[in-house]
Amino acid sequence: MTVGIAIAGWTFLLLAYAITIADAYFLVRVVLRCREIRVLARNTAIAARGILDNTTGVGDALGGTVELVSQLGKGSGNVSALTSLLRTKLGAR
Repeated sequence: MTVGIAIAGWTFLLLAYAITIADAYFLVRVVLRCREIRVLARNTAIAARGILDNTTGVGDALGGTVELVSQLGKGSGNVSALTSLLRTKLGAR
């Protein structure tokens, strides 16, 4: 009976060891992927700052254009003055 218990004990011990090795392997893979994600996030943040700097002026110009077009849409009487102002604003860009 004790031989059977010893065999079962060693079997489960070796099985637990194999599972531990597999878990350690997967944990190392997860850590490496986390490092890769951190590097990619850092690079993405740098690119996002550049995109933000490049598009800041576009937002200001678009706001002015929307205001002018909304005034045109309201049917104001002085359409030619607003149209020339719109040409001037858009032509400067």
